[in-house]
Amino acid sequence: MDRDLARVSAATRTPAIVTPFIDGLLSGGLALLGMTAVLVYLWRGGEYSVRQEDWLTLAVLVNGAHFMAAYRVLYSSKDHLRKYPWATLGIPIAFSGVILAAALLPDASGIHRPLFFVNTIYLAWHYAGQTWGMIATHSRIAGVLYTPSELFRLRAGPRSLMVFHVLIVLARNAPPARWISHAQYMLLIDATVNIAIVAIVLSAAIGALTLFQLHQRGRRVPRRAIFAWAAYFIWYPFWIFVPGGLFWLQIAHALQYLSFPLRIDLNRYDVARQRSTWYRRRRTLGTYLVLVISGAVVLFSLPLLVATFGEGWYSTPKMLQLFSISASAISIHHYFVDGAIWHLREVSVRRSLFGHLEHQTRDSA
Repeated sequence: MDRDLARVSAATRTPAIVTPFIDGLLSGGLALLGMTAVLVYLWRGGEYSVRQEDWLTLAVLVNGAHFMAAYRVLYSSKDHLRKYPWATLGIPIAFSGVILAAALLPDASGIHRPLFFVNTIYLAWHYAGQTWGMIATHSRIAGVLYTPSELFRLRAGPRSLMVFHVLIVLARNAPPARWISHAQYMLLIDATVNIAIVAIVLSAAIGALTLFQLHQRGRRVPRRAIFAWAAYFIWYPFWIFVPGGLFWLQIAHALQYLSFPLRIDLNRYDVARQRSTWYRRRRTLGTYLVLVISGAVVLFSLPLLVATFGEGWYSTPKMLQLFSISASAISIHHYFVDGAIWHLREVSVRRSLFGHLEHQTRDSA
């Protein structure tokens, strides 16, 4: 399979998940431009806000669709039930029990708080892992493979930012005062954050130097991979300095992801029969609409009801608490699923994701 991908680079001018331009835009180019522009705008004294309606619309169209896309990949293959029993059955059953217990308790704060904490901590690993997945995938498509030393230097940035993410979460979740005073805890966090910031700056410089050296040696890393790497360094300043910044991190992350499960879905139904361009576009649009609708029902029923009909029985404090618990449970499961099913070292993953490139290679032979 790797030899096939290497031949693709010579056999086609634009090997990509979608196209090089769209891949670059979704993997980081759009976030890099948009977030940098907003940061500069705020630095120059501008004002920024997001309306609830805008948040909900984008959440349904982008974030919800990306969650459901992961489940479509997971549950569309019978082999996955055997290969990933915890992802397909174990964790969903466990979390169903947790949600049921929360529904039976008069106050489920003892479930909600730790579950939300685990969700936000696990999110750091999830973001870093997907960012590297973007870099590795687009590099592999372009025929660029890295030595262990180059891998270590390029991955240092995502790893340092993952640590920074965890520190932000810890700073907002101080332990009980009987363990350590709040003042001492914050001094410890501040000192650790400063060390992490130095590590981030150094890892960015080392990563940029590595990319430059690769270019000088004729191993040109594709721009779409560089965009994914560079955009990740913008995400966290955006989170810290922009009101509601974490929401935009979620959107940027979801945009990175969406084209991959859509490509897998299209490869399953298209490559063997050599469908027309019109069919491929219709198939992709139809799949995306199914993901949007299912995501709206499964993930956003409560906020959509509130936005449409106003307050009601579905928006009581208890229901809001259950909604938040369910959202955290689904998010944690989603992170676990992605960690299970997306490994380029597995032949089955490469075949499902790069099937259209293999087909192009055979046609060019």
